[in-house]
Amino acid sequence: MRTSKERRVRAARRRLVAVRERTAAGRAAEPRVWTVALGATLALGAACTKSGNLEVGALGLDSIASMECVPPASDDARDVACSRWACGHSELAAAPWNGDEASCDPGSVDEHARDRALRVVNAYRFLAGVPELSVETRWEAPAQDCALLAHANRRLSHSPPPEWSCWSDRGARASAVSLVANRSAPQAVDPFIEDAGNESTMVHRRWLLSEKIRRVGFGSTSRFTCALVDGREWDDASAEPPAEPALPAWVAWPPPGPVPMDVFRRTKLDAIGWTIQSSSLDLDGAVVTVRAAGEPRAVTVSPLERTMGSLTAVRFVPDGWAAQAGSRYDVQVEKGGAVIAYAVEPVDCP
Repeated sequence: MRTSKERRVRAARRRLVAVRERTAAGRAAEPRVWTVALGATLALGAACTKSGNLEVGALGLDSIASMECVPPASDDARDVACSRWACGHSELAAAPWNGDEASCDPGSVDEHARDRALRVVNAYRFLAGVPELSVETRWEAPAQDCALLAHANRRLSHSPPPEWSCWSDRGARASAVSLVANRSAPQAVDPFIEDAGNESTMVHRRWLLSEKIRRVGFGSTSRFTCALVDGREWDDASAEPPAEPALPAWVAWPPPGPVPMDVFRRTKLDAIGWTIQSSSLDLDGAVVTVRAAGEPRAVTVSPLERTMGSLTAVRFVPDGWAAQAGSRYDVQVEKGGAVIAYAVEPVDCP
């Protein structure tokens, strides 16, 4: 029998989903104000997970402070965002591992740790207004081989050479289509979104916030993670492909609407950069402006490498200012007379 607290939490989660679905539906219904690049598709494959600096320690400092999961005080968008963010970050302890590098036994991903990692990913995707991911269990064994390779060699690579300890063909193939990190699964997600060292691609952030993906396979040791984002070669070829829901035309991070200040602090967002990405629109060369209280705020804008988790993307970094709770930042992205406009509202959470 569920306790009253469990019932309240479950009810709160249902309210969270309902409110966010209404928000996403509103965005999907907006008229598109951008010229769609006809025939452009997101190319999935080994090259699309190319990263910048993959050396140990390259993904930024650990931000593993857990938060208390509490139901939202109301259906107000601010309360919903704060609750979902906190609940996603409520259990960030490192994953245990039942494998062994001495015998090259990959073991299996700890299910509780996998579910905790997925909860963090989906907290980001919920705020971003994109469909949440599900775990693809068929991808977990290849992802675990990938994690073993990283753990046994204390190195991260998308193309591990055969001379590496515990090398396997499946582990190498999985490494080519995975995001890799020098942290166990629950602790890897925040650094992926931060993406320090990958400022020319923001490839990890773009993959985890991609409108196109629906599934992920986690492999994790106690110290290394592989998040397999394109494991189609391990799918059942006879299975029916899942139906494609309506997709947003673009994804911004930080997203429109209320955004907990912990988002900015935990991922060093003002230092690493804000982004907007799309798997259908050509954002290369777009002009980005940010205003607060009607006054322009300086930003440094740079296009990101194409097909790195999205077709195109733009990064813009606050120049001489930082986001403040209680302020509203009106963002406009313009190209060829077409405009994307949205407002980011940082908030202090209870």
